[in-house]
Amino acid sequence: LIVLDNELFFRASDGVNGDELWKSDGTPSGTVLVKNIRSGGLSSAIRNLTIFNGAVFFRATNDGTGSELWVSDGTTEGTVLVKDINPGSTASNISELTILGSHLYFVAMTENEGRELWRSDGTNGGTEIVKDINSGPVGSNGTELTLFDNALYFSANDGLSGVELWKSDGTFEGTVLVKDIWSGLGSAAVANLNVVGSKLYFAASDGVSGFDLWSSDGSELGTQLLKN
Repeated sequence: LIVLDNELFFRASDGVNGDELWKSDGTPSGTVLVKNIRSGGLSSAIRNLTIFNGAVFFRATNDGTGSELWVSDGTTEGTVLVKDINPGSTASNISELTILGSHLYFVAMTENEGRELWRSDGTNGGTEIVKDINSGPVGSNGTELTLFDNALYFSANDGLSGVELWKSDGTFEGTVLVKDIWSGLGSAAVANLNVVGSKLYFAASDGVSGFDLWSSDGSELGTQLLKN
């Protein structure tokens, strides 16, 4: 459930149209289906409702494009596909919708690049991959996008360092490995990112101390084991 312009947006099934986007002004007559994105009784499987640029962005499925990024201004006509990221009926299965500055960031899959970090300004032309971290179709499989110190921090695998801590300022050049915690191909399995005060905390393994609590100030030197 999410609120935009004093209306509540949510996903629901009325038993006729499947799982679709609805809105409510708090009255029975004002609780209505916004759009039946996937025609008939099939579900469009609405996920990840996020307010961005005065509209509702979300993941939805239809038969022509699969599961992709959609946007709604609360009207039937204004509920449209932003971009068919993985062209055709194969889904990009976007996830991790997170706002940083003037863009909406998320993880999406394509046939050639696998699951990588993407961003959108809300338009088709402004929806683009940030960086192919793990070059080729395998993908870096980024997860846990977390806002910290004016950047996005996340767990990703570049195919050389295992699953480690990465950060991005939204540019190709600014999307970098913070630290190879388990040196070499070993995977630190970075997970459970949380911000407390001026530090980012997470779970990781350096291959010596086991799976423990780590902290980072965003620099390689400042990314350290908190306690074994």
